[in-house]
Amino acid sequence: MINVAVIGTGVMGQNHLRVYSKMKNVKITAAVDPVLASAQAAAKEYNCNAYGSVKELLTSEKLDAISIAVPTKLHLQVAMQVINAGVPVLVEKPLTFKTTDSRKLISHAKHKKVLLMAGHIERFNPVVIAAQEFLKTGKLGKPVSFLFRRIGLFPSRVKDINVIQDIGVHDIDLLHFLSGKKPKLKGAAAGSAFIQGRYDYCQMLFEVNGASAVIECNWITPTRVREFHIVGNKGVLKADLFNQTLEFYPTIVTRDSNRNVAQMLPAKKEDITVKKSEPLQLELEYFLQCIKTGQNKLMPPEDAALAVEIANEATNSLMKRFAVKKALRLIGVPDSVTNRLIKQD
Repeated sequence: MINVAVIGTGVMGQNHLRVYSKMKNVKITAAVDPVLASAQAAAKEYNCNAYGSVKELLTSEKLDAISIAVPTKLHLQVAMQVINAGVPVLVEKPLTFKTTDSRKLISHAKHKKVLLMAGHIERFNPVVIAAQEFLKTGKLGKPVSFLFRRIGLFPSRVKDINVIQDIGVHDIDLLHFLSGKKPKLKGAAAGSAFIQGRYDYCQMLFEVNGASAVIECNWITPTRVREFHIVGNKGVLKADLFNQTLEFYPTIVTRDSNRNVAQMLPAKKEDITVKKSEPLQLELEYFLQCIKTGQNKLMPPEDAALAVEIANEATNSLMKRFAVKKALRLIGVPDSVTNRLIKQD
């Protein structure tokens, strides 16, 4: 029997508790939250102990695994406590708020020889798994462009990070995962439509392994979309992460006597088989498997740290441009001139 605890009983913490409760040979030992009433409510539902602090948990229980689902600003502090106690830990994405903190956490986990995994759930989405396998067949050819869209309504529970760091980080990681190379940020445009002081919409442009990539994310759209398209020189792959569907459209061309493209013909859709399942269940099963094997090849924490690094690079570049614009306004330079200087429309 594997004894697990969940730290943080908000939306994601509740999801972890729900999934753990359905797994064989897993016992939920405790729920932890600084709002003790929240921990107690979860404990009542899942028949486990409740604690108001991580210290109480670690001194009172013998644990085999812990999920951390607290606000991002607390990830480093809480994960360090768990690692010091020698307990394998899964930290919800993003791994930390700062890139330096991610590196510090990874280094500490290695020093203590404790398993550290980040909760980049989309790597476990059956559509992503199927897309990765399809790319290996070569039917798409060489990828020339990627497009990711992750849009929807603002999650009011997220209070300490912007849209890039919260949901954009998913697709930054997927771009790295599916391309197999580190994406290079080429530019970003963002703004605050409804949430003062935080970016709530953004578009980012990348170059990766000779291909271009665009990531669009926002908290301002009433309809929820989770999708990506990969264009290759032999066709187009379309993935719907929410509905777990995958489609391939082969490129059909006719050529003239000089081998130049004369016409591109409509393609018949090919539905790619996807074995549907809940990504979080697959993620937590893998986490527990890693504890047994001592290996984590699918979601190394270094990849999670890279996603944090790139998300923060985009955020910082945007903030610097905003600071330049604000400073020049004070001395009477119009935004039209500043936009040309900082290459941001």
